[in-house]
Amino acid sequence: MKNYKTPDSIPVLKRTSNGIEDICFTNEDKANCLNDYFISVSTIDDANSTLPPFERKIVSSLDTIHIERSDNGDTIACLDINKAVGPDLISHRVLKHIHLSISKPLFKLFNKSLSVGIFPSKWKSTCVMSLYKKGDKHCPVNYRSVSLLSCLGKLMERCVYTHSYNYLISNKLIYETQTEFLARHLIRQFFS
Repeated sequence: MKNYKTPDSIPVLKRTSNGIEDICFTNEDKANCLNDYFISVSTIDDANSTLPPFERKIVSSLDTIHIERSDNGDTIACLDINKAVGPDLISHRVLKHIHLSISKPLFKLFNKSLSVGIFPSKWKSTCVMSLYKKGDKHCPVNYRSVSLLSCLGKLMERCVYTHSYNYLISNKLIYETQTEFLARHLIRQFFS
């Protein structure tokens, strides 16, 4: 398992506000200092954005996704056992060891979630951690935030992703020069 540093291992942080240097000693002060920094670097404001017109390219649509037991087994088998646990405290290592007995109940749970259109709220919870990058450890700029998500939520998302991705590829709905978030060999395979 990855060795993520706990907030206790983050040293005293220094920040300057209105020309006054502030030193953060407590875990709460450090968390607030890092949170203020992470908020300050986000400048996205899409409140008044409009989507471009949507041109339908094919007649078929992906109306429903049905996850098979084998989908869960394949997805669980591909889990990286070195990933950190999320708020559900279920490790990838545990899921890999019990995947034969848990894949059937999981695929039933995932399909129920998809059929009623509800993603469990517990799976939306995250543990946000600040990880040191490089430079002065006392400067908030040298940390990045990482969200640790529920393992079960990520499993379901991976199953939905696989079905959606296969639909897009089989219907040639991904622009042929799209490279971001796609494996290049798959692009060549389907568009050559």
